[in-house]
Amino acid sequence: MGREGMRARRAVAALTAATVLAAVVLVSAPPAGAVTNPPTFVRKWGSFGTGTTQFDSPSAVAVGPGGEVYTLDAANGRVQVFTPEGAFLRQFGRVGTGRAQFTNPEGLAVDSQGNVFVSDDGDRIQKFTSTGAWLMRIGLPGTALGKVSDPAGLAIDPDDNLYVVDRGNSRIQKFNGDTGRFLNAFGFAGGGNGQFSSPRSIVVNDSDQVLVADTGNHRIQVFSLFGNFVRSFGGQGSAAGQFQSPGSVAVDSENRVYVADTGNDRMQLLSGTGTPLATWGVTGSGKAKFRSPNGVAVDELDDVYVADGGNHRIQAFGPVPQPDGSIRAGTTGDFTGDNVHNTSGRGQTASAAVAAGQRAKFDLTWQNDGAFPERLRLRGAASTPRFAVRYMAAGVDVTAAVVAGRYRTAWLVPGATERLRVVVTPIRTAPRGASLSAVVRGTSKLDPTRSDTVRFVTTVG
Repeated sequence: MGREGMRARRAVAALTAATVLAAVVLVSAPPAGAVTNPPTFVRKWGSFGTGTTQFDSPSAVAVGPGGEVYTLDAANGRVQVFTPEGAFLRQFGRVGTGRAQFTNPEGLAVDSQGNVFVSDDGDRIQKFTSTGAWLMRIGLPGTALGKVSDPAGLAIDPDDNLYVVDRGNSRIQKFNGDTGRFLNAFGFAGGGNGQFSSPRSIVVNDSDQVLVADTGNHRIQVFSLFGNFVRSFGGQGSAAGQFQSPGSVAVDSENRVYVADTGNDRMQLLSGTGTPLATWGVTGSGKAKFRSPNGVAVDELDDVYVADGGNHRIQAFGPVPQPDGSIRAGTTGDFTGDNVHNTSGRGQTASAAVAAGQRAKFDLTWQNDGAFPERLRLRGAASTPRFAVRYMAAGVDVTAAVVAGRYRTAWLVPGATERLRVVVTPIRTAPRGASLSAVVRGTSKLDPTRSDTVRFVTTVG
């Protein structure tokens, strides 16, 4: 993917309950529509101004194939590019009507090769390389097919075709992204299915469906790649699942839908069929607060980037995976280490003393403390000449997989746990006072930089 640590997209599957041990809650795969917690605030960058990393009414945001965050700095007539952490990389464009210039740019998209498409008030779409070199113009003013009027949102499909919200003509147009050749169009003015009122944003999901933020009708409409109407959801209002002039729409790796609910100064997360899952944000300028959020994009890590137009900044939200291990000596009693996260096992250690040839048992609980369904990879210490170490899951010996770091938990919904038992047996000739101090580490599948460690200590008594 071009970004270190970028994870593979997760498959969508139905939620299935399973019981492994008495206290275990599992799912067979990451369940679609199971998330009720909104993404966690991660960072923000930008302020009002004309310098680098400053904005004047940013109107759109997109993510490149390498994870770079492209932002459309509308009133400054330029595109600024950042790392996912918000570090400035480059910029291109300026205010004007000429080539590589912009007047009130509103639509932004990046194809699989890193080429950048921008729409503006000049009734055109301009195409650039990832570094800002001008390549071509798509569209001329007009109402005929292949011509555009007040173009807004842009989207790219898996074949790098370009979809344009032709707002002034109340329709969607599809072009070949390489040549600019017109391919298809659908929609006209109105409030019925497949009709539009001031549409503003568009995205293509992994199921080859086109989602349009039908802003004036306060809804999201869903179509096939050929423009056949599939469904719509929303409606004017402030309740969950309702919108007030939605300004942007995006999807994540599980086809969940993120809507910049511009008029309500909030973000909404919905299932692919429109079931409300979460809302976050209120009017304001603090973190996770918004003033006219009008652009949203989701990267391969399911990090969410919001163009917070009225606050002249970008805000980033994400799952922030967090494995949480805890441990106890024996098979009864309290666990230690809950909500303690480190890589040393400090504060999450259990000890046992046994005679040579006898077994010490430790129960480990691994919990998903993150906001999204998660799967953990467990790696544990191997046997030594004096101590035999075995790992058991639901009565099954998984020692080889744990020692090799290949053992995976089931998919865990947020807050769910899986149990692992460690059995340590000192050999019969182990001297009194001999000790084994070892660890088991749980690592996030979603973000391998996130892990937690528990420690078990066995002493020959």
